[in-house]
Amino acid sequence: MHILDLRDKASLLNDKDNNPLLKKLGELDPGRDTALLKTLTDQGLLKNEKNAIITAKGLDKVDKVYVAYGISDQVLANWITGTQKPKMGTIRTLCARATNVARVLGVSLSGNGTLEITPNDFETLSKFEFGALLGYSWQDVQRIVDEVIWPKSLPDTGIYLKKEDAESLKEEYEGFYHVYHQSPMGKEPGIAVLRSAMRVRYAFEITKNSYIVRCKLHIPRIHHTNKDAKATEQYYEYGGVLARKGNLVYWFFELPGSRPDYATMITSDEGGLFNETPLEGLYM
Repeated sequence: MHILDLRDKASLLNDKDNNPLLKKLGELDPGRDTALLKTLTDQGLLKNEKNAIITAKGLDKVDKVYVAYGISDQVLANWITGTQKPKMGTIRTLCARATNVARVLGVSLSGNGTLEITPNDFETLSKFEFGALLGYSWQDVQRIVDEVIWPKSLPDTGIYLKKEDAESLKEEYEGFYHVYHQSPMGKEPGIAVLRSAMRVRYAFEITKNSYIVRCKLHIPRIHHTNKDAKATEQYYEYGGVLARKGNLVYWFFELPGSRPDYATMITSDEGGLFNETPLEGLYM
């Protein structure tokens, strides 16, 4: 079973600080919320992974995930790392449980009164559409996914920066760009000049006292085969980071998937970025 943006959706479900369902469970007070706790208990929802009844005071981070979704914290972690693929029965359990618990607690999963996540939503919605069901803005989705996924996938290289260096690099380069580059035409003769879209997003702490600057690169698809021509996406979406050494800026991008691809650019920032001249591309 293929689920669109599975790792990203699991990251949003496992966001214990901002996910509305997990947040509400963490705010339950035994002295104040007796009626809610009784309803959860009566419906068999206030149990941990070992099927033991728990109290609001006993709702730790792991218990909150199980109460909310009926699956363990470790299962969500495995979906994020790609070490485990969900079965349809598990997805149905998760959606039904989340919807039921949300209704008991009065939590709107979509911000408009619709307290429901369906298996079809889980399978077909993009990470941004799925995040909107949970009340996240698209900016929140980007940051949460980055903070969960990137620490698990980045190599131990020179892309990690001190906080002040990362903030300085972000301030200098933040924004949208057009990137012009040559590309072979596959079986067709000649070389195409492509205009890709690039954005430098933000800096964030990826491990303690180590920061990265996130960027994205959208490279247009060139349809070489009938199979490619049927693709709905108009571009390849590369996630990346940038780093600076001396007067050179290094741009590292990866296209995730079963057959990952990588793109690297090196540009010079001699003379500064804001002198109304293009960045000088030295290598791609």
